[in-house]
Amino acid sequence: MSGRRPAAIAVLVVAAAAVAVLCLSVPAGAGGHRAVRTFDAAVVEPGGEVEVRIRARDFGQFGRVSEALPEGWTYSGSSLPEAAVTVEDGGVVRFLLLNPEPSSTFAFTYTLTAPDTDGVFALSGTIEDSARASVAVLGHREIVVVDASYTEPVAHLHTSGVLDGTLCADGFCPSRPVDRKTMAVWIVRLLDARDPRPITESRFDDVDPAGFHGRFIERLAELGVTAGCGDGRGFCPDRGASRAQVAVLLSRAYDLPEGPDPGFSDVASDAWYAADVARLAASGITAGCGDGTGFCPDRDTTRGQMAIFLHRAETADTAGDPAG
Repeated sequence: MSGRRPAAIAVLVVAAAAVAVLCLSVPAGAGGHRAVRTFDAAVVEPGGEVEVRIRARDFGQFGRVSEALPEGWTYSGSSLPEAAVTVEDGGVVRFLLLNPEPSSTFAFTYTLTAPDTDGVFALSGTIEDSARASVAVLGHREIVVVDASYTEPVAHLHTSGVLDGTLCADGFCPSRPVDRKTMAVWIVRLLDARDPRPITESRFDDVDPAGFHGRFIERLAELGVTAGCGDGRGFCPDRGASRAQVAVLLSRAYDLPEGPDPGFSDVASDAWYAADVARLAASGITAGCGDGTGFCPDRDTTRGQMAIFLHRAETADTAGDPAG
């Protein structure tokens, strides 16, 4: 934290903190204490900062919030006085709370710096009341760290709940190909704004109706977005999706209007997907690949590219980016 306080104020702050420590053992009789955590951003780029807000209540005149930081994260500062904050080895930060009005809500913020690696990271914490009774901090827990190129699209999907159950062990994994079953989950959640009901049967031979993805795949077919793969008896859930296939699926999902030939050098005018690529380009969903002269229709669509496509389709973003 920046700035230097007058010595007298510093002494008072330290004294107040010391009194608070002594009084933690004195029952306040408040009961039912709680704390709720929120983030100013649930998705950040490596090395980025996140402001965490804690709202606590009913802990008595004195309380303490202890936050266990994920590995690699560092504490950067707080809205509380320095004397009220203790950073311990192992990544635990303790915040001493002094509330002259025990029945009112007490709020403070602190700032964390993300590590330099992608991933999904979770905070955990507790709040103790004046009687040292401890309960877990509620609210937001997970933060996704992803390359800056994908921060906005991934944040859009994450905060909408679209990514629930589809993240990889290392986080979002933007460079990995998106498989067809994951793509079905993302599209259906965006179109319907909710998860479909469970199913007992699937029209596709290779889809388990009781599995996590089964109902999403069935709903994608109900919406007319997919007719399956090959002869239509299967969906090929574990296969990657080419950029040409994604163009067709997104064109159907969002009922995109026709557009002029975008002039991509690798898309023949009579290709089965040419009209859909033109729709994507006219709608601002793609600007091609590489230097923008081609579309790379036969390449696998990465998870990052799919996030960009969906974000643009949802927000009508026409800025264009060669990565998409």
